[in-house]
Amino acid sequence: MSDKEMTLIGYGDLLEEIKGKVRTARTQAALAVNRELITLYWELGRMISNAQQTHQWGDNVLLQLSKDLQAAFPGVSGFSRTNLYRIRAFYVAYCKLDENVPQAVDKFLGDITLSYWKG
Repeated sequence: MSDKEMTLIGYGDLLEEIKGKVRTARTQAALAVNRELITLYWELGRMISNAQQTHQWGDNVLLQLSKDLQAAFPGVSGFSRTNLYRIRAFYVAYCKLDENVPQAVDKFLGDITLSYWKG
C-alpha cells in the first residue's frame, strides 16, 4: 500500500482543521498589518497637514519630505511625493468625521473590514 493510498482515520478532519486555522491566522495577520499601516498613514497625514498649516508651507515640501524619507528608509516604498499627498488627503478627508481621532480611524477601519468580509 502506497502513502497516497493510506488513509488514517480522522486525518482528513485534522488536515482541514489545520488548514482552516492557517487561513484564519493569515487573514488576521493581513488585517492587523493593514490596520497599522492605516494608523501610520493617519498620523503622517495629521503631522504633514498640521505642519503645513502652522508654517504655511506649500505642496513643494512634500517633494523634499519624500526625498528625505526615501533616503532614510532605502528600499521602503510608499514615500513618493504622490503618496505623501494622498496620505495628507486621506487625513484631511476623514479628520472631521469625529472629534475623537482614534474613533474616526476605527470607524474607517470598521468600514474596510466589513467590505472585506462582504467581498
